[in-house]
Amino acid sequence: MLSYTSHCLQALLGVASLPYRQYQAYSSPQAPLQVPQVPQAGPPITTLVSSCAGFSYPEVACIDRYGSLLQGEFERKVRNVLGDADTYISTNAPSEPTFSDLQNADFLVWNQSAAKAILGPNPHVDFMFSIEDCSHEAPVYVPTTNELYFSRLQQGFLPQLVINLNNDPPTLEEKLAQPPIYAATGARFRDGLLYLATIGGNESLAGYTFRPGAGSAIIDPNIYPAPHIAYNSTRKGRTIYAYDVAPSRKALLNKRPVYLSMEYAPDGIKTSREGYLVSATGKGIVVLTDEGEPLVRVQTNFTVINIAFAGAERDELWAIGKGGVARIRWGLKGSYA
Repeated sequence: MLSYTSHCLQALLGVASLPYRQYQAYSSPQAPLQVPQVPQAGPPITTLVSSCAGFSYPEVACIDRYGSLLQGEFERKVRNVLGDADTYISTNAPSEPTFSDLQNADFLVWNQSAAKAILGPNPHVDFMFSIEDCSHEAPVYVPTTNELYFSRLQQGFLPQLVINLNNDPPTLEEKLAQPPIYAATGARFRDGLLYLATIGGNESLAGYTFRPGAGSAIIDPNIYPAPHIAYNSTRKGRTIYAYDVAPSRKALLNKRPVYLSMEYAPDGIKTSREGYLVSATGKGIVVLTDEGEPLVRVQTNFTVINIAFAGAERDELWAIGKGGVARIRWGLKGSYA
């Protein structure tokens, strides 16, 4: 670096002097600093709710990635009150303009490829009857008379409620058994007879067949289409559990959770001929794989307590609950057993 010093210092140091020059200030234009743009991580923003190919919208609504990516803030108010079920569609998501369309949907689709066979070509949800705003249970289809029986869990109420499917539209009436059957919570039809279970017992029990001659009980082999797996649910944990059935059919082993209900508590678990699990959950019904993956949800305007397949081909699903009865016509079919 060249520097300029005084003549005295230059003489002392023996440094040759250079004449002082007046330098003009110099500047050159600078190019703006270029900062490379780093792409942002994360999935692209997509429409949360959209139409499903082949179905009318918003009656059938497809939800992107199980609704796991919500833009902005959202809030779902929950009241821990039995029977006062909060709902998925009551979620407040102001930054998701399509979310409100779910309130007008009959079917919510989580898996579009599976939904085509589940829903069939022309799915419908029909609200059929207004009933008392209390729990109703034990729906069972009687093929010999083409009727659907169910019970009302109400003190002092003894008749069975019966939907006559021979009429168009179906009609609802009461039938009183002799002796009366009080508060049935489960029912099966077998070999021309109707079997009903009344309140009592243990919620951890699965479906059993009692053999009077032997005086013992085994797990009913016709309740579950998968011969080595059984399912049940608990209201405390909103969970569906799967079990392995022992070869003797006298024990359930290896309890494991497969599904946590998004609304209320799962109840009335049924299986379709196609191998799906179908369960009442709050204000609707959910369709799951045998491992608990949600595929489709049916929405109702009342809390569903239990369900049953009905009709000659078992191609109608009837839902009963608090205040209402609904009929679902779609692609799934129930077991003949």
